[in-house]
Amino acid sequence: MKKLLLFLAAAVYLFIGCQDNNLLETADTPTELTTAEPNWVELPEPVEETLSKLFSNGAWIDVDKGGTIKTTASYWTFSWWNRWNIKRKVTAAATLDFPRNVWDKNQYGQYKYIILSIDDRTASSRFNPHIEFDNPVIYNAKFTGLNLSEVDAQTINFVYQSPNGSVEEVEYEALNIDVEEGILEIVNAKIPHFSRYGFTW
Repeated sequence: MKKLLLFLAAAVYLFIGCQDNNLLETADTPTELTTAEPNWVELPEPVEETLSKLFSNGAWIDVDKGGTIKTTASYWTFSWWNRWNIKRKVTAAATLDFPRNVWDKNQYGQYKYIILSIDDRTASSRFNPHIEFDNPVIYNAKFTGLNLSEVDAQTINFVYQSPNGSVEEVEYEALNIDVEEGILEIVNAKIPHFSRYGFTW
């Protein structure tokens, strides 16, 4: 009888011990990957808080013919100049150029309605729906009226952020920065697939 009791006590002790170890392992092991949000260049606040700053446009693209999507918009912000608080115009203009036969027609179809949207808080853009291209789509964007006084211009770059949060540099022809005038421009960036693209520092 004593042996049976000792056996049961040992079994209970081992069971509880294993449970505790499992709890510790679960607590120490993350359930999902986390990544820090990139330091996107921000857009100035609008004069009116209710003003929508989301710039978006869409178009049907025929993969056999190619095409272009453009979006432009502007709004007013307050800016300090020589001790005076004045209104300054913020503008954003972006284009996506699709050469012919840039995606697999068997996979995505001949026609796609594609949306180009500029974020309402940062100098970044999103393109929908998700497509991976056989040849890159060309993206051009220019922002004016930005406040770049607190941005390290030497570190500004144009990147994409993948859905898992990782960030990679994008190949482009030119990156134009004018801190005094508040201008950021990307020229002929090569877009291999749709994700989030924009200026970081």
